[in-house]
Amino acid sequence: MVKKEKGLSLKIIIRVMAIITGVITICLIISLFLLTNTNRRVNELKEDFLKLEKSANDLEQASDYLTEQVRYYVVTGEDNYYHEYFREVNETKRRENALDSIRNNIDDVNAATKLERALNESNSLMNTEFYAFRLVIESLNGNIDNYQEVKDVVLSDADLALSNEQKKTKAIELVFSQEYNNSKDTIEANVNNCIDQIIDISNQAVEKANKSLIAIITIQQILIFSLVIILFVEFFTIYYELILPLNRGSELILQGKNLRVEGFKEYRILSQVYNETKKRDDKNKDILTYEVEHDKLTGLYNRNGYDALYPKLNLKNTAYVLIDIDNFKKINDRYGHAVGDKVLKKVGTVLKKYFRSDDYLCRIGGDEFAILLADCNSEIASQLRDKGERINLVLQAKEGEIPSITLSIGVAFGDEHDDTDSLFKKADKALYQTKRSGRSGITIFNNNIEIKEDEKNIK
Repeated sequence: MVKKEKGLSLKIIIRVMAIITGVITICLIISLFLLTNTNRRVNELKEDFLKLEKSANDLEQASDYLTEQVRYYVVTGEDNYYHEYFREVNETKRRENALDSIRNNIDDVNAATKLERALNESNSLMNTEFYAFRLVIESLNGNIDNYQEVKDVVLSDADLALSNEQKKTKAIELVFSQEYNNSKDTIEANVNNCIDQIIDISNQAVEKANKSLIAIITIQQILIFSLVIILFVEFFTIYYELILPLNRGSELILQGKNLRVEGFKEYRILSQVYNETKKRDDKNKDILTYEVEHDKLTGLYNRNGYDALYPKLNLKNTAYVLIDIDNFKKINDRYGHAVGDKVLKKVGTVLKKYFRSDDYLCRIGGDEFAILLADCNSEIASQLRDKGERINLVLQAKEGEIPSITLSIGVAFGDEHDDTDSLFKKADKALYQTKRSGRSGITIFNNNIEIKEDEKNIK
């Protein structure tokens, strides 16, 4: 008799260690993803800052570019400067694009407002610049229809009365005046204020992300340290409570001595069992290997396994499903035994798919199968009927060289009066009723089924 043992349980220790190790590992993986994402976020913030700073600078550069073109034009009168000016205004539109970029990529309203003020100031200067363009065009006696952008600019009577040279001088004074330069300074100041705002926002975001990085790294260090401690404890526990006892035990077995009851609870129990077993003959051993009780072709129980299992079942709570492959002999004759074997394997595979893992699936003859469903009664009859129809539907589909297959199925439910022979006969009658009805179906046994002797050979 093996007495109840106390002590550390290897199963529990390994389970607890595995859970703790698994949790720590998962946390480490998550922290690694967080670290990677946070680091990527820091880099993205830096890239976003550079883009936003460039956008703000683009507005100032575009404004300066317009100033350069209008000044070159009023001094030289060359049309290419005029056209470059309006290409920037109407096509390139760096100023407007810069403001849109700031608005779309930053939530801070003040930054966008400051850049908007810079754009408004630049737009205000354009009125002066347009006026200067018109003065120069008039001084050159140019055809105003060739300069549609400033065609609607109206010169004052006093300026119209000026000579051509005076008009050009007046245009130069307008775009080089202190008032004009003051507006340029205002644009620069607003752009710089916008950039300062962007820098503050970016620094705050980067600082926050860096704090997250530090926190994640700290957590990772703690997790790694904890994992090392857990593995260290696990190693020494298993070594002293299992490895050493196993080494000593193997030596004792070779010497023909009893094992020492020590170590983990499982090993202590094992030692007791071994010591008890060692005192007796091994006459009570009844080893039934897998090959002895299973069919090699289908992987189902064979006749030996069936004969061993069937009598042990509580038949009054057992459903017996008896199955024949329809026209199996014709399949063998027409396609050969190799295909016939594939048919048997396919049937076995489909049956395993549609029945429970704790149902007993047996191949009890060449093309005859039996399925024993324990703890079942007639309440599952409709389920079995549906299952049989689905199985036949699946098997009817051709698969490579395997032809269409149908099954005839008979089902009987045991009661308190049944033995193994009577329950089989019920299922057998139900099976032949299916064959008599045209095969490829399922019949649930009832007492009204009668099979004549000349019908028993239907295949």
